[in-house]
Amino acid sequence: AAGRHLLELINSILDLAKVESGTERLVERAVSVESEIASCLVVVEQQARRKNVELLQSIQPNLPPLTCDPTRLRQILLNLLSNAVKFTDTGGSVTVNARLVADRSLEVEVTDTGVGMTEEEVEIALQPFGQADNSLSRDHEGTGLGLPLAVRLTELHGGTLRVDSVKGKGTTVVVRFPRARVG
Repeated sequence: AAGRHLLELINSILDLAKVESGTERLVERAVSVESEIASCLVVVEQQARRKNVELLQSIQPNLPPLTCDPTRLRQILLNLLSNAVKFTDTGGSVTVNARLVADRSLEVEVTDTGVGMTEEEVEIALQPFGQADNSLSRDHEGTGLGLPLAVRLTELHGGTLRVDSVKGKGTTVVVRFPRARVG
């Protein structure tokens, strides 16, 4: 377990370094967002089951394909989903939504009923190696790289990532891919 954790840490550092240095290249193709979300939910299902956290999804019917790097899309989704499950108390829920918005860009939203963060804690969590200073974050393994890497990978696709959180109520992370990548 320690070896796996160290390997994940090293890989996250290398991924972030490549993105930050401008050497990361996307290998793009059209993918089904619904299929990618489904495969990511399977990966976090065991983690959610151990905590009795319900995984929900609401995918707009007939979503057009998204042109992206599918490996990096899964990395974004897995980072957001695993964080959401990790910081949601037993009996809570994590919901992933995907939809086209008015300007025909595509939004993927991960919402949890977890501990939430203050604005200051969100700012810290968005920084590499930053972890909001609360007892729950100290109780869980983590490098503080998942959210910053998700931001950088989203930006590499020309998109944006926004975090809305209320302490004690939960967090919503919205990833928006530009309309040029949709369809």
